Amino acid sequence: MQARHRHIVSLFCCKFVLAGLLLLTASFLKDARAQVPDYPRDYFRSPVDFKMMLSGTFGEFRPDHFHSGIDIRTGGVEGKPLYAIADGYISRIKISPSGYGKALYVTHPNGYVSVYGHLQDVGPSVHQYLVQEQYRQQSYEIDLFPEKGMFPVIKGEVIAYSGNSGTSGGPHLHFEIRDEATQDPINPLLFGLPVKDQVRPVLSSLKIYAMDAYSTVNGKTDSIVLMLEGTGQGYRLAGPDTITLMGNISFGIQTYDLISDSDRKSGINSVELILDGESVFQFSTQTFSFDQTRFVNSLTDYGEFMTTGRRYLRTAVDPNNKFSGYGTVRNKGILTFDDERTHKLTCLVKDVYGNSSNLVFWVKGRKMTSHQPYLPFPEKFDDYHFMYYLSNTYETGDFKAEIPPGALYDNLVFQYGTSPPLKNTFAKVYRVHHQLTPLHKAMTLWIRPSEKAKGLEDKLYIVLLENDGTGKAVRSTFKDGFVVGQSARFGNFSLMADTLKPTVKPVNFINNKNLAGMSQLKVLIVDEQSGIESYDPTLNGEWILMEYDEKNDLLIYDFDQYLKKGINIFRLEVRDRKDNIRTYEAKLTY
Repeated sequence: MQARHRHIVSLFCCKFVLAGLLLLTASFLKDARAQVPDYPRDYFRSPVDFKMMLSGTFGEFRPDHFHSGIDIRTGGVEGKPLYAIADGYISRIKISPSGYGKALYVTHPNGYVSVYGHLQDVGPSVHQYLVQEQYRQQSYEIDLFPEKGMFPVIKGEVIAYSGNSGTSGGPHLHFEIRDEATQDPINPLLFGLPVKDQVRPVLSSLKIYAMDAYSTVNGKTDSIVLMLEGTGQGYRLAGPDTITLMGNISFGIQTYDLISDSDRKSGINSVELILDGESVFQFSTQTFSFDQTRFVNSLTDYGEFMTTGRRYLRTAVDPNNKFSGYGTVRNKGILTFDDERTHKLTCLVKDVYGNSSNLVFWVKGRKMTSHQPYLPFPEKFDDYHFMYYLSNTYETGDFKAEIPPGALYDNLVFQYGTSPPLKNTFAKVYRVHHQLTPLHKAMTLWIRPSEKAKGLEDKLYIVLLENDGTGKAVRSTFKDGFVVGQSARFGNFSLMADTLKPTVKPVNFINNKNLAGMSQLKVLIVDEQSGIESYDPTLNGEWILMEYDEKNDLLIYDFDQYLKKGINIFRLEVRDRKDNIRTYEAKLTY
């Protein structure tokens, strides 16, 4: 069947939608920079009783998100006492095998909430309540909202212990301060916490982008990367100090911050670009909402990051980038050079303490050979133009991709192709655009399996094929002859079948083991295809609480009242996402 592309609105309506969006975008860019409130600087104490040294700062660019707190080092160990930063009450207890892991939320009477993540444990009374609820719901993963008067805390009281739970790369405390009304995170260092920093940000390189075929950088339409040199406050181009620019140009800066007593590269607080004494681009990360966090993929040069690992903060603002941290932005961060003058550009970078560094360089303008303006929107619709504000569908007889409105940051010339099935796949390989373009929302994929998949329909799942030949499973279901799933990334997709049971391997015991002198059972659970869906542990027929350390594929049972003197029967059932079940059973003596 011939490929079809549909826009789920009429062209007539689109003209009015487009006009309205342009007006809203202009208004947004004009008014986005709100006054920074005066946060209380003497109200909160430190959450730790040792010198605060950071391994991560607020607003850092992370994969698919901005970092929403600060990471406090705990000396590479777990179990450090953590303190209530002010009077208040415990308002939330969230336990997850990923993300923040074990997390505690404290609401304070001045309108803020403090968050403690990656914990080893909580205080005794809260721990008892938590375990009771986990047993009642028969689930390790749990999200609790205790009543206001249930767990009051006093400033300086030990309320938890540091750990390495969830998606943590090592022992530390992830700490946040949020606005209670909105739950928006705010940079904790704005509240006067005792972190000293007298080190200026570092500027590494500058990237200059020619934004269309009528624009050039040093006479070429290709973007260029220029290395920087300098120390202290001032930086300069490592090569010639004057660049020739013509037409519509944007910039990207690779920069990071350093903090006193730390050699780790951290996130910056603000960037400003000044052209001939006038501010033309401003950006800061002092607060944001969680529904904006994925805009990091539009703010930065996503393709460069996916290719080289380098992150450039771009001045160009995509039409669908609604991040609230922008201030003054001229012409969506795109500057037009159409003269023979020399212009001075200054890039000013600051950390949250006001330590600043700047890059000064000069550019020589050239008269444009064509005055074709930069158009963020194509002049007409065709089969491969996807509009960011529409629902876009690409469909063949065996494949369909539906991209919802707002999933794209800008209009897109969609690319599609196929190649023969791989040895272990049950469909052709479908190239759905390419991995260098980010998505803000997930798209839905429909893939028809090949004939050799007959009888395996319920075991099929969509797989995103990585460059190294490995595959990442996409949660999928079989419906109306297709395998259907959602992916928040473009790339190469096919189908695989999961007919294998998960692996269950005891770590510190075997069948008929005498548990004398032990305090835990540890079990490794792995499913390298569709992934673990659930696990059900019992002891003598009663459900028991096992902590799931997802990053290490580990289940841990801390001995409790359900382990009886004498003979115990331990049973563990592990199910993957395609209903393959592995059951392990052992007789244990205690």
